[in-house]
Amino acid sequence: GDALLTVSAPFWVEGQDKVRPTHAPEAGADGEAVLREAGYDAAEIAVLRADGVTV
Repeated sequence: GDALLTVSAPFWVEGQDKVRPTHAPEAGADGEAVLREAGYDAAEIAVLRADGVTV
């Protein structure tokens, strides 16, 4: 199945790998992918970007 990522806990759980925390992506880094997944096409995304709705 799909991996489930969570916030790094301050303790260890036997049998589970501990993953080093990483920085969050920059604001808007995934915006285009999210909008495409929501059904927006390239032209609609360009309008949103031009209007300052998304980066």
